[in-house]
Amino acid sequence: MTISLGDISVRYVQLLLKTARDNGIKTHSIEQQFLLSKEKLTSPYSRISIPRFMRLGERLIHLGDCHDLGLKCGANIRLSDLGITGYLAANAQNLHQSLNCIASYEKLSSQNLRGHSNVRQDNNKVIFCFYSISPYNQYNYFVVDLALRATVNFVNELSGQNLEPERIEFEFPAPHYASLYSQYFSAPVYFNQPRNAVVYRKEKLMIAPKNANEITYLELKTECDHLLSRVSQNDSFVEQVMNEIGPLLTSKAPTMEQVAHNLGMPPWTLRRRLKEEQVRFKDLIDETRQTLAGIYTKDPQYSLEEVSFLLGFANPTAFHRAFKRWFDCTASQFRANKTLTD
Repeated sequence: MTISLGDISVRYVQLLLKTARDNGIKTHSIEQQFLLSKEKLTSPYSRISIPRFMRLGERLIHLGDCHDLGLKCGANIRLSDLGITGYLAANAQNLHQSLNCIASYEKLSSQNLRGHSNVRQDNNKVIFCFYSISPYNQYNYFVVDLALRATVNFVNELSGQNLEPERIEFEFPAPHYASLYSQYFSAPVYFNQPRNAVVYRKEKLMIAPKNANEITYLELKTECDHLLSRVSQNDSFVEQVMNEIGPLLTSKAPTMEQVAHNLGMPPWTLRRRLKEEQVRFKDLIDETRQTLAGIYTKDPQYSLEEVSFLLGFANPTAFHRAFKRWFDCTASQFRANKTLTD
């Protein structure tokens, strides 16, 4: 059984490249370096791996000294960049339901083992949360920048007006380009928060999208459900369990109860189904850790201490012992002989 960190639609790659070019960054050589042919960029359902997308963003930011590239992308994105999910959101009953659509069908355009977006309601607040990708470094800030600014853009495009959020929350510390955020958000921006989120007052999101049609919404929802089912059917039950383990790994190993809850089943059902598959829960945790260890350790942007944290080990010593067992070499030796690939 193998898993990956995830992948993302080339629609986002096109957005990244176009925004870079619009800001004077020459992208031809980078497109060649990343094997982004015209065929690759225009093929329906084509995707690239999450590590490759993040590396592409880092290279473009470095080349153009454009640290706010993610914010620029988020300001340029349109609902059509979400494909069928964007059109579904445009026909929802209200903007709250639109955001739910964007989060619920996120897997149709991107998926990440680290987690998935969700929409929460807290009293009179509606909160769009983008999942944690900590630890943060110079080449993954832009991903959260893009996601949160895009959320604001989607709400404004849906409503046909500038609906100011109540606040914007970033999980990472204020970056060195923090002064630029005021150019992209009219609401207060807070760093070092427990989540990545855009927070709206509920009443602002009770209006309908400007061109919504109820019948069109139902037709599109049927098609989105079909596509999501088809995507999900590609994963075996064991892979579904491993995909839930990944986001829960940070700082400590997840429990069967946590994973069962996320899968929408009682723990005894999860235990029974794993027994039918002849696999043990602790072995799936170990296999998930091993797969992710190979992905993270290849990337020098992560320190080995950060990798240990990402995989939920109690301390770096335990991580290094496990790594030697998995790969028959030390993490440092592995890193010295590998490069980041798909």
